[in-house]
Amino acid sequence: MPSEVDAIDARILSILVEDGKARVSDIARRCRVSRQTVAARIRKMESTKLIMGYRTIIDYDKLGLKFFFILFLKLGVLEEPTAATALKEFLASPHVLLDCSVTGEWDVLQILGFRSTMEYDDYISRLRTVYGQLFRDTKSHAVLKFFKGLDQYNPLA
Repeated sequence: MPSEVDAIDARILSILVEDGKARVSDIARRCRVSRQTVAARIRKMESTKLIMGYRTIIDYDKLGLKFFFILFLKLGVLEEPTAATALKEFLASPHVLLDCSVTGEWDVLQILGFRSTMEYDDYISRLRTVYGQLFRDTKSHAVLKFFKGLDQYNPLA
């Protein structure tokens, strides 16, 4: 545990990871400290950017997203303006749940969500058409089931 995070801060963070809308009074009861202590510690963690914000957890199935894929991309000819445009498009895409640079055989890993396999096919076709020079190779796998997501990651549990 980082030195700036003591056991009480760790417990507060752990509770907030489980439920970002947890009430200060409930957190205080679970941590066995006062509400003022919890409120002050949360304010401090927010001001030091240890807590950078709060997110909503979405049920993708209710949005119609039924098909998920892991896509690996291998960079080819790296033209900076094209790469910057591609990254900007990935960040704005409603299909890209995760986009990261990785080590090893592949350069980029994406986790993608779609309403149909046809949508995925369209995404890959557009990727190859628009950014064919940027990506030398692609490889994808269908995700059968998620057991744990980033929204469930709790480094302090």
